[in-house]
Amino acid sequence: MPDYLATCPNVLQNRVVSGVTVVTCRFTERNPMATTTTTTTTASATGGVGLRVHAQRFGTFLSNMVMPNIGAIIAWGLITAFFIPVGWTPNAKIATIVGPGIYYLLPLLIAYTGGYNMYKIRGGVVGATSTLGVIMATSSPLFDKAYAETGGSPMFLGAMIMGPLGGYVIMRLDRLWDGKIRPGFEMLVDNFSAGISKPGLILPSQSRSSTIIT
Repeated sequence: MPDYLATCPNVLQNRVVSGVTVVTCRFTERNPMATTTTTTTTASATGGVGLRVHAQRFGTFLSNMVMPNIGAIIAWGLITAFFIPVGWTPNAKIATIVGPGIYYLLPLLIAYTGGYNMYKIRGGVVGATSTLGVIMATSSPLFDKAYAETGGSPMFLGAMIMGPLGGYVIMRLDRLWDGKIRPGFEMLVDNFSAGISKPGLILPSQSRSSTIIT
């Protein structure tokens, strides 16, 4: 029994309802009857709450990559609605923006935002560059001849994976030699570490994506 109930002379009820213990005590001085509710968390309740919190955090993490780029998505949608051959005001020259916009611009923006959320500008640059391998593996006819007709698949999902992954990798690399670089060599080491890590992410992602899809 909790310490604050030690002064309670008579415990009338002590029952558990949905993980909540209700203790009813009778006080003889000022308050003739008082009900005190204490919460006891069961193992199953803790597991359910923890799972829900993790799911909410993961959803927030994904939405933080997409929401800042809603403006670019709206711009692409308006250009598509107006200027494609079946649009409201067809224009072949302006319509050339539609394909590169959905296959390259939007995924790279999402990847940059995901990397930026992990490790600011350096994470964004590495994350966006790492996504290039996934984009080419799912849009170039060299990986699948059908892409010459269909154009492939826009890699929004790949961008949401490779962007944060690239940011995380460069963050871990920077921590390896943090404080161990001589003054004046910081920029050299930073640029080369980022430049070397990018192909290390691009090539596996490209080959793995083409293997999974084909």
